[in-house]
Amino acid sequence: MPVWLQIVLPIVTAGVGFGLGRLGGALDRRRERRDTEAARAPVFEFTWVGGHRYRVMNVGDASASGIRLHFDDERFEAQNVVDMPDPVPALQPGESFTFMMVGTMGLPLPHQIRLFCDELPDGKPLPVPAPA
Repeated sequence: MPVWLQIVLPIVTAGVGFGLGRLGGALDRRRERRDTEAARAPVFEFTWVGGHRYRVMNVGDASASGIRLHFDDERFEAQNVVDMPDPVPALQPGESFTFMMVGTMGLPLPHQIRLFCDELPDGKPLPVPAPA
């Protein structure tokens, strides 16, 4: 083997190995970041504000979009839910929206509602807080 090849071959091999190692580390960091972001999910808090007004707040560390509230009785939603934003805005962490919910003799307040969003396709049950 020529002398020049004996000198150049280890240098090229070390350079390629170093470059591939850095590339592998960058890919690992990117994969970890993607997994961390995928594991984040919005967390919601449902509170009574006053009167017949209730608030849904995103208290998690991820945004939520495509928010839908589901009531067990469709008649309740049609007749007793007022002032619901349509469509419900996307909620960033710390943001909220309010709406009015009125119970009647025939359709009392539900014990819980189910909140769906693009990030929680199976929904999250939220207990309805009792007015103070």
